[in-house]
This record gives sequence, C-alpha cells and structure tokens, in this order.
Amino acid sequence: MTAPISNIGRLVEILNSLNNFIKNYSIYIYVIDTNYRLIWANNYVRDKFHLIRLPKKISCHYLFWGSKLKCEDCPVAQVMEKKQVQRHILQRRFPHKAEKVYLEIISMPILNRQGDVEGLLFLGVDVTPLEKKQSELRQQEKLFLSIVDSSSDAIMVMDKENKITSWNRGAQDIFGYTPKEILGKSVISLIPKELIELGEMHYIQKELSSQGFIRNYETQRLHKNGRIIYVDLISSVLRNEEGMPIGHSVMMKDISARKGLELELRRTILELSKLNELNEILYTTYVLDDILRIILIAITAGEGLKFNRAFLLLRNTATDILEGHIAIGPANESEAKRIWMELQDRIRTLKEIVKEYEVDLQGSDREINEIVRRIAVPCREDENILIQALHQRKAYHVVKGKITQLKKYRFDIDGHSLIDILGNDTFLIVPLFTKKEPLGIIIADNKFTRRDIREDDIGALRFFANQASMAIENAMLYDRLEDRIHELQDAYKKLETSSNRLVTAERLAAVGKMAASVAHEIRNPLVSVGGFARLLERKLPRNEELHKYASIIIQQVDHLEYILNNILSVASPRKPRYSAFDIHRVLHQLLNIMDDIIHKRKVKVVLQFQCKESLVLGDEKMIFQAMLNVLKNAMEALSDERTLTLKTECDKKYVKISLHDSGRGISRENLEKIYDPFFTTKTEGTGLGLAVVRQIIEDHHGKIEIHSKERRGTTVQIFLPRSQRTPKSRQFLERKQKIK
Repeated sequence: MTAPISNIGRLVEILNSLNNFIKNYSIYIYVIDTNYRLIWANNYVRDKFHLIRLPKKISCHYLFWGSKLKCEDCPVAQVMEKKQVQRHILQRRFPHKAEKVYLEIISMPILNRQGDVEGLLFLGVDVTPLEKKQSELRQQEKLFLSIVDSSSDAIMVMDKENKITSWNRGAQDIFGYTPKEILGKSVISLIPKELIELGEMHYIQKELSSQGFIRNYETQRLHKNGRIIYVDLISSVLRNEEGMPIGHSVMMKDISARKGLELELRRTILELSKLNELNEILYTTYVLDDILRIILIAITAGEGLKFNRAFLLLRNTATDILEGHIAIGPANESEAKRIWMELQDRIRTLKEIVKEYEVDLQGSDREINEIVRRIAVPCREDENILIQALHQRKAYHVVKGKITQLKKYRFDIDGHSLIDILGNDTFLIVPLFTKKEPLGIIIADNKFTRRDIREDDIGALRFFANQASMAIENAMLYDRLEDRIHELQDAYKKLETSSNRLVTAERLAAVGKMAASVAHEIRNPLVSVGGFARLLERKLPRNEELHKYASIIIQQVDHLEYILNNILSVASPRKPRYSAFDIHRVLHQLLNIMDDIIHKRKVKVVLQFQCKESLVLGDEKMIFQAMLNVLKNAMEALSDERTLTLKTECDKKYVKISLHDSGRGISRENLEKIYDPFFTTKTEGTGLGLAVVRQIIEDHHGKIEIHSKERRGTTVQIFLPRSQRTPKSRQFLERKQKIK
C-alpha cells in the first residue's frame, strides 16, 4: 500500500501540469520545504539561475544566491509562524551580474491536514524598474521633506476637515507650536477671531474650490502666545489618484517686519488724514459745546478712533474740581449691537456723522451722561488717578483695574470706585491741557466689543487729545473775546445813550427855560379863560348855542393845561413830597374824571384790583399825573374793540399796576423810542407823556415796563414801592414831631 500524497506533493503535480502554460511568463514560481530546501521551480526560475535539473537537499539561499546562511530579509520564518500569506520586496544580485534586482515575492504557506506547515509556495515578479522609480521618488521625497523642514517659511498640510496633518520646522518657529501640540488640531486655532467673524475661512475655501489655489494673499495669524503675525499665504488643493480633493497645502511667509513698516506708514498717513479731517471739523466752530460733541463723536465713530464709549471731564476753574461734563456711547450691549447694525446699513463720512448726530441727554445718551455726571474730583486729591493724569499730563492705560507704570494711585470718587461707576475695569485715561493750564480728561473704553486697547490706539487718542485741547482753548478764548466785545458794545451803547441824553438834556434845559417862562405867562390868562368859560357854561341854558361854545372852550383849556403841566414837569421837575396813600383811591378818581370820555367812546373798563394792601409811598399828585398820562395814552390807542383792563397786584416790595388796552399795539422799532422826549406817532401829541411818566416813576424809586405786539394791544406795568404805614399813623407821627 502506497503512502498518501502530501499537500506539497499534490501542489507539485499541479504545478508540473501548469508549467508549460506559464513558461512564457516572467514569473518566479518555486516551492521549498520547512528546511528551506528547494523542491520545485518553474522553467523561468531554472533558466534565470541556469538550473538544468534541481539538486536535492540544497537550500534556496545557497542555490539562488550562493549563501550558506539564511537571508536576513527571508520571510519563511514569519510565514510559518503566522501561517498567513506575506508580501515583500527582496533586493538581490544574480550570479555573474553586478546590477541588483528587486523582486516582489508573495509567500504562501502549504498546510497539511493537521494544519501544520509542510512548505511554502513562492510567486515573484521582477519589479526593478518600478522599484527604481519609487526609490527615486523616495529620494526626492526625502529631499523635499528636507527642504520643507529646513525652510524658514511655514509649510503645512490640512485634510478636508481643516485639521493639520503636516507641520514643518518653519511653522514651529513662526507659530511656536511643536508638531506634537498642533497635529490633528483645526487650523482655526491659528486664525484671529475677528477674521473668523469676517468669514475669511469661507473666502479661502471658496477660492480653493473655484481656482484650486490661492496666491499672494496677505492676512493675519495668531502665535501660540496670542501675538498677531502678518503672513503672505499660498495654498493649493491636494488630490488623490482619482483626482478627488483630499485636503490642501499651505505655505506662509512671515511678513510681520515688512507689514509692520507698511502698517506704520499706512497708520501714520491714515492718522494724519483723519486728524486733518478732524481738525477741519473742529475748527469750523468756536462754540464750546459743539467742539466737545465733535470730540466725543470722533473718538467713538467707526470712521474715527473706534472706541465704544467716551467720557469728557472738564476742570471747573471757579471751584477747582474736575467734573464730568458730557459722554457718548451705548447704554448696554443690545443697544450697541443695534447701533452697529444701523452703521453697517449706511456708509458715512466723519463729517456726515458729526453733522447728523446730536447728543440726546433725554433719550439715547441719557444713561451714559448720568454716569459721567457722577464723576467729580477736587483737583487737590493728588493720588486720584484722574488728577494724576491731569497734573502729570500723562495718559494711563488701566487694564483689569491696574496700571503697570504707577505704584501709588486711587480710583476713589466720593465713596465709590471709578471702575464701579464706569462698569468696566479696562479703559484709557488721556489728559487735555494747554501750555498754561490743565483743561480736563478723556476716558475711553471698549466695554462691549472687548477689543484690546493697543499701543497705536493710545498714541492716536493722545495725538487727537492734543488737537482737541487746542480747539477747546480756542473756543474758550473766543468766548472770552466775545464777552469782551459784548462788554465794549454795551459800554459804547451806554456811552452813546449818555451822550444822547446829555445832548437832549442840554436841549431840554434850553427849551425848558423858555417853556417854563412861556408856560407861566400863558397859565394866568389861561386860568382866567377857563374860569370865565365855566361860569358861562353854568349860567347859560343847555339848549343855547353859546353853552355849546363854552363847553368847547373848557375842553380846549383843559387840553392846554395838560400840555403845560407835561412841559413844566419835563422842564423843571420837582422833587416828590412823600406820603402814604391808597393807589386804588387814585385810580378810582382818575376813572371818575375820565368817565364822560369813557362813556362817549363806549370803552369797556375791566377792573381787577387784587392787591388787598394797596398803600404806596409817594407824591399823590405826581402819581396822579403819571397815571393820567398812561390812561390818556391807552384811550387814544383804542380802535375797534375798545377794552381797558386795569389790574393791581402786590408783593412784599411793590404794588404793581397793569393797564392793558386792546389797541393797535406798538411796533418793535417804535417801542425802543417811546420814552424819548418829543417822540410821538400822533398828529396832535407832544411826545412828552411817557417821558414824564418814567421820570415820575423813577423819582419814586419804582419802575415802568411796556410790553406790546402789533395788533395785540399794549400793556403798561408800573411798580411803586409799598408803604408800611397807614395815612393816619403818618399824620399822627407828623403832628407829634411838630409838638416836639
């Protein structure tokens, strides 16, 4: 009975039957046992190694390569141990040939029925050309990696999720992260928050999707320590063998030094142009409140210095206290967002913003101005940070409630902390001053955006504060100059008035002498004429024509006596003879005397005597004359609607008599001249009535005011000093003095 054929034997039989079919293929096929002895080889192997027949009990490594020792890279042991198919590349040199070849070998274990390894089947092909190319590629890759790693530029690779998969030495030097720290992290960790919010990642992805690359793109990135780095970025899409995108490569050159110079130049140009624009706006007005408003708008506007809030404090020179004056800024975060949304909808220049914006102390700016008005610090409190900034003329940057450049300072303001009042612990304090004196303080912060206040922000605000100080000083000088001009104008007007009065007085003196002489000469015959006319009027019957003529003579004589009294009052005024009398009684006497005229002209008289203690101190006859002049003027001013309103009121010092007529009123031009002697708008007037009235009232230490509007009538208000004594007590005292 023959022994059963092993699996290795069956395999050899199969291979023998296939040998003729595969003889034209350059394939290495051979079988070895577990002792490395060659059992079978195909024709291609035999031809390649010049084997006419297979020697027995000779190992493959000796037969093929002439080595008594097993090959170092021989996979047999590994295949037998794992009992799995293995693939590997063997590098060999054929006998009598100097050139090495590369063989790709597949090793398969031959198992018996018990699952033990009986031998191994090897299938191999010559991959020397391909391996040489791959070797060259590997060398190039090593060279490339060496170049990449030695480059001073940052070179990195990102996958489709923007996670960093490659990170060179240059990237480590520029950004401060080691490969261990950054690999697998998102590239977003390198991008400033502001650029993320502006959508830079979306823009780059869009460009890569449409163009496949992006070049010469200057932007900002973040160092590990948070420092901003300016970079020039180049990026390309990476694709697999099927052309599908698998990520993108990025190369970034650190251009911070160059960019710093560019930005410094650009910032300087921008600041100069901005300051030039601000100066133009500041010097268009000399009104201090407008200048302060412009200063705050310039500090907070996006087209200006871009701070969230600005507070302006001014030194009160009278009290020597630094006081909160005015402020601009949103009251809370929601209002801040609303304002920013509105600003995005409209692009405006700084001039347009200044022109449109008014500080609304009762509306949107009320809350922040309530904050600034809580700030008041006496200038003698030298340790207070605001007073230090004011006196030292230095700007201070408060960061989280601390100032690094100062050791001794306080934030106390009337029992409260400045930080609590502002509701923020990070802000900038900048002084306003001239060569001669301190003016005030600007406080600015970014409470709502939380944007860091950088050195260039501090420099810009300090520079602008200098310009603002000059504008404030100019406005103050302009105010002083304007006040001085008004004083000089008032003095000139007083001088002119005094000069006119002097001329008028001289003229009146001359006229007065003549008028007094003429008046005395006329008065005696006039009294006689009047007396005889009254006698005739009483004697003659009323129905006779002569009675009528006598009445006319009496009226004309009364009119002439009234004119003579006015002339004599102006020409030779007498001093008042003071006594206490009831002004209501005098007014009733006047109305009784004028009763005939009132009835004839159908005048409605409205009495409103509200003063209960109506005693005044003065010359009753002179006051009677003054009130008569006022009443006659009012009667003559009446037109269609004939109403006179006579009213009295009193306070602790004066009895006020008001007479309002419903006449035509007085024009503004004539209202300024009504007290001038001889000025009149009536055809028959002398122009002395109101001049006499004012002189009498002023001689009594009272005052007269006339208010009038055309077609709305005229109101004459006379203020007479009140008497504290009754007429009887006055008489009693006079008698007592006479007895003594």
